[in-house]
Amino acid sequence: MGIFDYCFETYNKRIADGIVCLSTFTKSRALSIGISEKKTIIIHGGSDVYNINFYQDSNSKESLGLRNDQLTFGIINIEDEECEDVAAFFKVLNSSEFYDKIACITFGKKLTERTKLKFNLGNNFVEIGWIDYAKQSYLLSYVDFF
Repeated sequence: MGIFDYCFETYNKRIADGIVCLSTFTKSRALSIGISEKKTIIIHGGSDVYNINFYQDSNSKESLGLRNDQLTFGIINIEDEECEDVAAFFKVLNSSEFYDKIACITFGKKLTERTKLKFNLGNNFVEIGWIDYAKQSYLLSYVDFF
């Protein structure tokens, strides 16, 4: 992919409807290869820092059946095949030492029942599914760490 990306970098960006730059440096790079200022936007680190309110009402997690004092991890669009990659996290999530202290919320595709049983995912594991970002971005605020 490296050589392909190198050869087609300018072409791909010129035909795109818009370019999301992750920093001032990458925006400068886009401008230097002839991309219009109107077609670029900076979203630092790829995160919407303007619309996600990280200081939600204290009852926010409770609406999902979680306690507000639980450290809540978030995963975006994990699939069954990728669960082995986070098996160590699931083990900690289910351990008696941490079960009531941490939680996990996922967004995107939901796991199969078979996978949830395999990894013993219980009440501290909440699947939201796909969200309409324009209307439900507040749900991302329930997560302490992605």
